[in-house]
Amino acid sequence: MKEETPEDEDKPRKEAELKIGDESIYTEEEAKTLVECLGILQNTRGVGSFPCPRCGYNRMKDPVAKNALSRRADVYICSECGQEEAILDAAGKDPLPLNRWDMVIALAKEMKGW
Repeated sequence: MKEETPEDEDKPRKEAELKIGDESIYTEEEAKTLVECLGILQNTRGVGSFPCPRCGYNRMKDPVAKNALSRRADVYICSECGQEEAILDAAGKDPLPLNRWDMVIALAKEMKGW
């Protein structure tokens, strides 16, 4: 087994998959596809409103264009999440990975029967 060196600790950890327990769910690319499918639904008239795909809270404004457009995927998110993404981006911090968005985790749990 390889021991971690101080240089390894400084490297940003790029997590390819989110793991819940021992079950692997979605890669970052798969999560982006899921999230952007919601973006298509958000722009369809008469579909209704959705909770914020990033945080899961019911604070999306109607019409959907009054919300923030995510910097990570082609989808609208609530203003609070949009502000958080902007602050993280301006500070040079790593964004919340798409496979950790509430919508993606909820879909994975539903599909796995959790």
